[in-house]
Amino acid sequence: MKILKSIRKVSGGLLVVPLILSAIINTFFSEIFQIGNPTTAFFASFMRQP
Repeated sequence: MKILKSIRKVSGGLLVVPLILSAIINTFFSEIFQIGNPTTAFFASFMRQP
């Protein structure tokens, strides 16, 4: 439980730490979160149109 203890040292850590980690992952590896549901496909094709 070292991870939980270190997260609790940060104010609001249970919310802020996962938020920051997912933002960093999404910045550098954005394809990971595109799991392929119909909504993702719709917005991906919508954004590609000129």
